[in-house]
Amino acid sequence: MSRSTFFHITDEYVKQQRTKARQLRQTTWWRRKSQRGLCHYCNTTFHPSQITMDHIIPLSQGGTSIKSNIVAACKPCNTKKQHTLPYQWTSYMDSLKE
Repeated sequence: MSRSTFFHITDEYVKQQRTKARQLRQTTWWRRKSQRGLCHYCNTTFHPSQITMDHIIPLSQGGTSIKSNIVAACKPCNTKKQHTLPYQWTSYMDSLKE
Protein backbone atom coordinates (compact mmCIF):
# COMPACT_ATOMS: atom_id res chain seq x y z
CA MET A 1 0.00 0.00 0.00
CA SER A 2 1.43 3.36 -1.01
CA ARG A 3 1.61 6.03 1.70
CA SER A 4 2.77 8.80 -0.60
CA THR A 5 2.29 10.06 -4.12
CA PHE A 6 6.05 10.24 -4.72
CA PHE A 7 7.35 7.17 -2.90
CA HIS A 8 6.15 3.67 -2.35
CA ILE A 9 6.54 3.49 1.42
CA THR A 10 5.69 0.12 2.90
CA ASP A 11 4.33 -0.53 6.36
CA GLU A 12 7.48 -2.59 7.00
CA TYR A 13 9.69 0.42 6.18
CA VAL A 14 7.76 2.63 8.61
CA LYS A 15 7.95 -0.07 11.28
CA GLN A 16 11.75 -0.37 10.86
CA GLN A 17 12.20 3.39 11.05
CA ARG A 18 10.02 3.65 14.17
CA THR A 19 12.19 1.00 15.81
CA LYS A 20 15.27 3.08 14.99
CA ALA A 21 13.54 6.17 16.44
CA ARG A 22 12.80 4.31 19.68
CA GLN A 23 16.48 3.37 19.88
CA LEU A 24 17.51 7.01 19.35
CA ARG A 25 15.22 8.06 22.21
CA GLN A 26 17.46 6.06 24.54
CA THR A 27 20.64 7.92 23.54
CA THR A 28 22.40 10.72 25.38
CA TRP A 29 22.03 12.81 22.21
CA TRP A 30 18.22 12.72 22.42
CA ARG A 31 18.09 13.14 26.19
CA ARG A 32 20.14 16.33 25.93
CA LYS A 33 18.05 17.62 23.04
CA SER A 34 14.72 16.95 24.76
CA GLN A 35 15.87 18.21 28.18
CA ARG A 36 16.45 21.67 26.69
CA GLY A 37 12.70 21.78 26.12
CA LEU A 38 13.02 24.01 23.04
CA CYS A 39 10.62 23.38 20.17
CA HIS A 40 12.39 23.42 16.80
CA TYR A 41 9.32 24.89 15.08
CA CYS A 42 7.87 27.59 17.36
CA ASN A 43 11.05 28.28 19.39
CA THR A 44 9.08 28.13 22.61
CA THR A 45 10.49 26.46 25.72
CA PHE A 46 8.39 23.69 27.23
CA HIS A 47 8.80 21.27 30.09
CA PRO A 48 10.79 18.30 28.74
CA SER A 49 7.76 16.04 29.22
CA GLN A 50 5.98 18.14 26.58
CA ILE A 51 8.71 17.61 23.97
CA THR A 52 8.27 14.98 21.27
CA MET A 53 10.55 13.53 18.63
CA ASP A 54 9.61 14.73 15.15
CA HIS A 55 10.92 13.64 11.78
CA ILE A 56 11.58 16.73 9.63
CA ILE A 57 10.83 14.63 6.56
CA PRO A 58 8.06 12.33 7.79
CA LEU A 59 8.49 8.57 7.54
CA SER A 60 5.38 8.49 5.38
CA GLN A 61 7.19 10.75 2.90
CA GLY A 62 10.38 8.67 2.80
CA GLY A 63 12.13 10.19 5.81
CA THR A 64 14.51 8.22 7.98
CA SER A 65 15.20 7.94 11.69
CA ILE A 66 18.64 9.53 11.65
CA LYS A 67 19.84 12.43 13.80
CA SER A 68 19.86 14.91 10.92
CA ASN A 69 16.15 14.23 10.27
CA ILE A 70 14.98 14.40 13.88
CA VAL A 71 14.16 17.46 15.94
CA ALA A 72 12.59 18.20 19.30
CA ALA A 73 9.06 19.56 18.87
CA CYS A 74 6.33 20.54 21.29
CA LYS A 75 3.22 18.38 21.17
CA PRO A 76 1.04 21.09 19.56
CA CYS A 77 3.50 21.71 16.69
CA ASN A 78 4.10 18.00 16.13
CA THR A 79 0.35 17.34 16.04
CA LYS A 80 -0.29 20.21 13.61
CA LYS A 81 2.64 19.31 11.37
CA GLN A 82 1.56 15.69 10.93
CA HIS A 83 2.92 14.41 7.59
CA THR A 84 3.82 17.71 5.96
CA LEU A 85 7.15 18.33 4.30
CA PRO A 86 9.41 21.19 5.47
CA TYR A 87 8.40 23.61 2.71
CA GLN A 88 4.70 23.02 3.44
CA TRP A 89 5.18 23.52 7.17
CA THR A 90 7.26 26.68 6.68
CA SER A 91 4.51 28.16 4.50
CA TYR A 92 1.95 27.34 7.19
CA MET A 93 4.05 28.91 9.98
CA ASP A 94 4.68 32.03 7.86
CA SER A 95 0.94 32.42 7.29
CA LEU A 96 0.40 32.57 11.06
CA LYS A 97 2.73 35.57 11.31
CA GLU A 98 0.73 37.63 8.81
